[in-house]
Amino acid sequence: SARAAVFWIRLLENKWTTDFWPGGYGSVARKRLNGGRPLTARQMFDLVTISYNRGYIEVRALVDKYGVDWTRHLAELPGGEAEAADYLERVRAYTAVLQAEPGAERDSAGTPG
Repeated sequence: SARAAVFWIRLLENKWTTDFWPGGYGSVARKRLNGGRPLTARQMFDLVTISYNRGYIEVRALVDKYGVDWTRHLAELPGGEAEAADYLERVRAYTAVLQAEPGAERDSAGTPG
């Protein structure tokens, strides 16, 4: 299952960076989120994380509708009222903790202390 998860994450990254897949997600994401320039690591993290959890079609609808502010509207995702409001922030915090250097102290928000 870990291999399948990693494979799906790689496909989602490809979905948001290229126009190979139907829908032209790469060019749309660059235009709507970064003025046509390549996406930042944070933008990619957000797109792939929420797409993995809620589906890329729904994420694309938020990107189309809200542009750079799409993550402020996660509760609008189908069935997402309870979970989506803080899901991305929780994943960001967990990722920061897991990527911290061994022995690095962090506060409860995951920032270096």
